[in-house]
Parts: sequence; C-alpha cells; structure tokens
Amino acid sequence: MASCDTGLRGSGAAIDSVNYAVVLPPTSEGARIQISSGGQVLSNVPAHEGLNYNAVGGMVTGPQKLEILDQSGAVIASASSKVDVSDGPQGGFCNFNYYVAGLQ
Repeated sequence: MASCDTGLRGSGAAIDSVNYAVVLPPTSEGARIQISSGGQVLSNVPAHEGLNYNAVGGMVTGPQKLEILDQSGAVIASASSKVDVSDGPQGGFCNFNYYVAGLQ
C-alpha cells in the first residue's frame, strides 16, 4: 500500500482541520488558545470563561498541539497528538478518524 486510497466511500467528506472544545474557569481572563499543526502556528485566539470551541483549517502532516496561554504568553495547559498526522499508511493502515487528546 503506497498511499491512502482517497477513493473510499465517504473519504471526500473529510476536512483537514484541528477541532477543539475547551471549558475554562472564570479565572481565565486574558488567556489565549493556540493551535499548531506540523510545528506551524495555525491560530492564536482570545479565550473566555466557559466553552471555547473551533475548527481550525490548514492542518498538515506531523504533530498537532493545542496550548492554553496565560496573559504573559506562558503555557498553562496543553494537549498533543499521540500519533502524528500522516499522508500515508502507518502500521499498514490509513486512519481517517479523529483523535481525542486531554489537557495536561
């Protein structure tokens, strides 16, 4: 298997995006949510108390990361992919499914 078959039923519906949902406490004033894909920052947006969610386009191969930054830009929590996104098969199969990573 040289590459992942994009002729599979439903494969055209896939969108290369990093999706997140983060619930923050009232003490998160001034925080930001930063999304990186393949080592490149795709998004850095203000966060607010309660539910913060988005689908960030532009995902590329490599590691995926979400970071919550405080007012000074220091990382206060992060979530990283356990498996890098690949454009070819890994371990003999292609995975078009999403991956859930918890904050650390």
